[in-house]
Amino acid sequence: SSDGSSDANAYMGWSNHHIAGGGSFGVKNGVFDRHSNSYLMLQSSCVGHYIYDYSNSGRDGDAGYDVNRALGDWSATHACGSAEGGMLKMYAAIRPEQKMQSAPSCADHLAAGSETSGMYSILPKGYSGSAFEVYCDMTTAGGGWTIVSSVSGADGEPSFVHKDAVAGNPLNFEDYTLSAEQKAAISAGGGESLFVRQGGAYLTVDKPMFGTSSELLQDGTWAQYPVTVRSSDGSSDANAYMGWSNHHIAGGGSFGVKNGVFDRHS
Repeated sequence: SSDGSSDANAYMGWSNHHIAGGGSFGVKNGVFDRHSNSYLMLQSSCVGHYIYDYSNSGRDGDAGYDVNRALGDWSATHACGSAEGGMLKMYAAIRPEQKMQSAPSCADHLAAGSETSGMYSILPKGYSGSAFEVYCDMTTAGGGWTIVSSVSGADGEPSFVHKDAVAGNPLNFEDYTLSAEQKAAISAGGGESLFVRQGGAYLTVDKPMFGTSSELLQDGTWAQYPVTVRSSDGSSDANAYMGWSNHHIAGGGSFGVKNGVFDRHS
């Protein structure tokens, strides 16, 4: 409803069965019973309907609509009206699904109007595979962040440089990571990085985590980038470096952000 109330157990239905020149339409809590020749509307009763129509004198498709069940500020208009016509003045409209089926990044989904954090489909530019599901943070630091890895703090979890994907919900700070190929493609099209701690504090870094090349896919590699780091309270460090390595670390790697340069990984 327009006040934010919702019903996840509702059905929307219609029929043009044995109704000359028109039909029947409704939205209700729970399923519709099967439309019968003897019915003057889609359901044998209007109980539970957010929208229902009824024609008392015949199956004439006269579009008289009422509301039996309220939902927030979508108020009821009739207990179960059986008179000709209806009490609702309304219009009906249709639009495409707001969440894009696929986009290059979470930032593109956000720009298209999707503002809820959760799972989205993306196909990064230059990625050779098919579109894949990711988690998007649509609220922190302006939103539009494609989450590539998450850790819970427990022992034995993969690092940010881990090669293979691990399922989980990073929005709940569960163990999770995308594949190296997916992370490299997302980084190649990125411009900033975000690191969020449980509780809401975060850092932003003015470069993508793994640079804009495919170095992450090469074994025995390490890299570092001069960066500016900013904290969620506005503090910053313009003399910082962000770096990673997959050198001599089977299946995973090392990642860090620090003041000053990294010494060479050995």
